[in-house]
This record gives sequence, C-alpha cells and structure tokens, in this order.
Amino acid sequence: MAGAGEKTTRRSVLIVAAVVFLLTTSGMIAIGMAWAGDLRQPQVVLVGSGHRLSVLVTAGEARLLIATGDDATAFGNGLEQVRHPTTRRLDVLLVAGRGSDLIAPAAIRDDRHVRYAASIGPLASSAAADALGGDILPVLPTPRRIQLDEDVSVVVERVERAAVESGEQSELAWRATVRHGSTTVVIVSEGTAAALFPSVGPVAALVVAGPHVMEAWASVPAPVLVAPGEDTILSGQTLREGAARLFTESHWAIRVHPGEAFALRFVAGGLEVPREPAQAVPGTPGEVNHGA
Repeated sequence: MAGAGEKTTRRSVLIVAAVVFLLTTSGMIAIGMAWAGDLRQPQVVLVGSGHRLSVLVTAGEARLLIATGDDATAFGNGLEQVRHPTTRRLDVLLVAGRGSDLIAPAAIRDDRHVRYAASIGPLASSAAADALGGDILPVLPTPRRIQLDEDVSVVVERVERAAVESGEQSELAWRATVRHGSTTVVIVSEGTAAALFPSVGPVAALVVAGPHVMEAWASVPAPVLVAPGEDTILSGQTLREGAARLFTESHWAIRVHPGEAFALRFVAGGLEVPREPAQAVPGTPGEVNHGA
C-alpha cells in the first residue's frame, strides 16, 4: 500500500499538472481571441509578393484576398503575419495577373480554408495558370460589389485592352475600391490602369499593385501611396519629387518589400498610417489629424 507521503506527492503532481493545463489552455484561448480580434478590425493589408502586392481586406468575420505576384515564398511569409493559426479562413480569393504573376496565387489555390475562389479576368495560358486550374476557375463578373460587413464594401472592376507590344492577347487592368464610411482606398493593378477607370471621388490611400507607380499617383493624387518595394525604377527621390508636385500638405509614400505585410487600418473618420504613430489620414483628403 502506498504511504501517506506518496499519496500526497501524487496529489500534488496532479494539482500542478491541472494548473499548468488550465493556464496553457487559457493562454491559448486569449491568444486566439486576440488574433481573431485583430482580423475583425476593418483594414487593408498589403502583402509583398515579389514584384507585386497582394491585398487582404478584413472586416468583422469576413476576409477577402486579392492574390498576385511572382514570389510564392514571400507571399506566404507576408500572409502568415496576419493570417494566424486560429484564423485561417479566407471567404473570397480573387486571382489576378498573368504568367509569372500567378505563381503566388497558385500557392494558395488549394488551401482548404478558402471558401470561394475566382479570377478577376480570364487567365492567359501559362504554367502558373495551369497550376491554378485556370480552365475551370470561374471568372468574376465585374463590376462586382462585395459587402464584407455593414460598414466595409469592395467594388472590383476590370478593363481589357489590346496589348501594346504583341497585339495578340488582351491585357487586363483591374481596380478594387474599398470603402469604409467616407474613407476610400483604391487598389489598381498597375500605374497606367488608374486612368482607365472613372473617378470615385476623394481617395485617402492609393495602392499600386504593380509597376508605373507615379502614373497612378498623378491620376489619383491620394495623400497615402503604397507601392511594391521591388520596383527598381521607383526611387525615394522619384517619390519625393512626385509628392512635391502633387501636394502642398502632408503625404506618405510607403514601399512594401517581399515577405512584408503592411496594414492600413480604418479608424473613425479616416485611415490610420501605422508607420506614423498618432496620425490619421481623413476620409476626405485635406488636413492631417494629429492624435494625442
């Protein structure tokens, strides 16, 4: 028979194990709730996906991802910064690009957490398009308005134009307009696409997913510009000179490099610029509000 001391020792071990289990479980629940809360906040997250930017829009329980880019590893690393283990679901996956720019979306096409997938336009034949199942992937009818929650909507549009160089295949330009109250964020496939679509009024932030960034900024002079960090033509001097021509007030030019994730968060009456603490861009471009 076990002695009183041995019974006490066993009881102590069981109590300690139970306490450790409860603390671990509580900690994991708290972390999971924090992760979920982070994604519930209305925001536009830019993910460096090689020479292009992918875009994750979250609001409430809804998540929409526009995936494009030629670096699947960078895309995955950037996305993992905001797509936590307990919040894997993606309600809508929209694929964009052609040729090598479909490598990044091909990496997530078969993710079991994706509820609905479509391409923004017809996919030209390529190895990456085949990997995506381009022949069976539905094409999103546009213009299409997607309501993520009662406050946030995304309007997706596309324009097909004849390719200037080959003249053989049409070239797809697209725009996604994210609205939260009076605050608007515009994402364009590349710089020259900005002039192809009608004005949506004042824009708080312009995201250029591909090259020719300054052409887009000239067409849509938003106080916040977000561009791919891998654009070797786009220098800091070019951005400063362009901003000096376009603006007399505060402005921000942000470059997102491969593997990075940068979030523009909607706040009351405007848009938060995370790399500029205690500052927000109003929904209507103008004065910059300085917080406490």
